[in-house]
Amino acid sequence: MELTESRTLEFTNEHIDELNEIAFRDRHINSETSLSMANRALELSTTTSYPQGIAKALLNIGFQEMIISEYEKAFSTFNKSLTLYKDIKNMPGVAHAYYNLGVLYLRLGEYENAMEAQEKSLLIRKQSGDLDA
Repeated sequence: MELTESRTLEFTNEHIDELNEIAFRDRHINSETSLSMANRALELSTTTSYPQGIAKALLNIGFQEMIISEYEKAFSTFNKSLTLYKDIKNMPGVAHAYYNLGVLYLRLGEYENAMEAQEKSLLIRKQSGDLDA
C-alpha cells in the first residue's frame, strides 16, 4: 500500500510540475490557458501538500493578475509565493518571486522598490550559481 501511495504522489507532483510549466510557457501567448493551468496546479498542490507546486502556481497566478492590472491581488499572490519558497529554502524560487515583485513595482511606478526587489533577485541568483556573473 505504501509503495502505491508513494508512486501516486510522485506522479501527481510530476503532473503538477507539468501544469505549472504549461502555465509559465503560455503566460504571454494565452492568458486564459495559463491561468487555468496555474489554478489546477494550485488545487492539486494544495490537495497533495506539495509546497513547491503551490509556490510555482502562485507565481503563475500572480503574473496573470499583474497582466490584467489586478495589482493588489498580484502583490499578495507574489508575496505568498515568496514566503513559501523561503520556507522550503528554494532559492531559485525566492529569486523568481523577487523578480516578479520588481516587475510589479515597476508597473506601479515604485522605482525604488522595483530596484530593491530586482537587486535581491540578482544577488540570490549570483549566490546560488543560477546566473553567470
